[in-house]
Amino acid sequence: MNQNNNLEEIPREELEKISRRISNFGAILIAAAIIGFCFAIAKIDDLTFKIIIAVIACFVGAVGAFLMIIAAIGTKDMSRPDNFFLYNTKTKENIDVSELTVDEVRKRLIKFMASYKHRGKLYIGDLFDERMRIPEYFKPLFCYELLCELCDENGADAEAFLSFGNECAEVFTKYLSQSGDYELAMKIRGYITDFSSGKKNVEEFRQYIFSKKAFLEERMLQYATSNIKKFEL
Repeated sequence: MNQNNNLEEIPREELEKISRRISNFGAILIAAAIIGFCFAIAKIDDLTFKIIIAVIACFVGAVGAFLMIIAAIGTKDMSRPDNFFLYNTKTKENIDVSELTVDEVRKRLIKFMASYKHRGKLYIGDLFDERMRIPEYFKPLFCYELLCELCDENGADAEAFLSFGNECAEVFTKYLSQSGDYELAMKIRGYITDFSSGKKNVEEFRQYIFSKKAFLEERMLQYATSNIKKFEL
């Protein structure tokens, strides 16, 4: 499945090199303009030629100044990159991390994860497939969100979740443990393993997840805020 991945990291080092080169070239033009202007004033006797050289020098200097301004703006923009969770589309700026809410985290995750749904249904494997080139630091959040969706009204089907089987168990064990929730990971793994072996534990699993909804949302927000710099675009 081909995905237009908007989450790949921008090669900032290359952009900074280009910005420095533009700035340096602008500085050279300004220096040349100053030298040309001084030469025209001091050494050229013909008034018309003096004016022509001075005008050209001023134009070259203006181009150099323009290039330096563009480079400075570019460097400033790169110093404060947009953030997946913090960027406000109305103000065109990042909000402060203290203003981030779990509702906003979930809304942005849901929008991103929607591109991995087939006929309205999510195939978990796509989210965690390395070929999709989704950054690893997103994946614990996917786990929290998938569990939260089981608690939502008209949300995901608990039985369908358990039916994903060992692949799902491995994924949740890895990424929930990675984010510090090893006990939760083992509990989820246990429910999936039991279901795969034929145990009718769907209702028990559903009740367990419902009892953890507040915890899941809290951990989701904590993970997003404590790793916020990783989500710079």
